[in-house]
Amino acid sequence: DAQHNERYIAVKADGDCFYEAVVLALESYFSRSSLTSGETTEHVSRHVPCEDLPEVTVASMRSMVAERLTQDHFDALQVAFQANPREYKFMRRCRDLDTLRSLQRLCGSAVGSRMCVWADWTQIQITADLLGVTILVRDVAGGFCMKLSPETSLSTAVQTSSPAATLHIEPGLYLHVLRVDSCHYNLFAIGDQSLLNKTKIQCSGIGKDFFGVE
Repeated sequence: DAQHNERYIAVKADGDCFYEAVVLALESYFSRSSLTSGETTEHVSRHVPCEDLPEVTVASMRSMVAERLTQDHFDALQVAFQANPREYKFMRRCRDLDTLRSLQRLCGSAVGSRMCVWADWTQIQITADLLGVTILVRDVAGGFCMKLSPETSLSTAVQTSSPAATLHIEPGLYLHVLRVDSCHYNLFAIGDQSLLNKTKIQCSGIGKDFFGVE
């Protein structure tokens, strides 16, 4: 029974949790490495361990997301900050798009969770575009589920020099993260995998939350 192999993998709360979850999912996808229930990314390699693949780390993911931030994103985040200063307090330090990009590149593991930009809907959507993967978010505090599908194909989303451009992830895959306390993300896995096809998601315990009853 697939549901007996389902679990959430705890990710360290250091401001990088979403990106850590993505790197861990990529690692399990390419290496097919087994993950132990409850294991944190402190005990897992920070890059995809495959010699013919580019290194993908929290820092490189943050950098790729930063490069894709636009003036429209900056303007939207300013509006969000006015509506919810506590959740978007990092915008106090952002005077323009260049400043936002610079802060986005900072890793929480290096500067502390209060000095980096935490992933929110903007960064999650950009990550979905970069990897060509649909990201499923269940928010515990808000009591809602959100499906963020890639808005552009991988070939046009990033330049060929980008690490993500050569990952060649199978089309139509899904990644699910559980959002707790409105800011922290833990990674969903079935067996040793977190990048899953639609059938596996539908047959899992979270299937009806995102696809209803089909």
